[in-house]
Amino acid sequence: MQRLILAAFFCKGEGCRVCSHTGWLEVLGCGVVDSNVFKAVGYKDVSGYAFGLGVERFAMLLHQIPDLRSLFEGDLRLLEQFK
Repeated sequence: MQRLILAAFFCKGEGCRVCSHTGWLEVLGCGVVDSNVFKAVGYKDVSGYAFGLGVERFAMLLHQIPDLRSLFEGDLRLLEQFK
């Protein structure tokens, strides 16, 4: 698996809940798709590569949102700030 890892600025790289106490935050994760995924949907003799931008992590960093889950909970007080 390949990925881009950034220093967590919430804790200045010292470790916190946001970075799972590693001092680093993973974005742009990618890797080879497991062949069982293709088998499950009926594809044969194929391989694939998956990747994701993790734009919500960039938003979290840019706007200093302390918990990524906040973006998905539907709290209008948070979401209305991004009109």
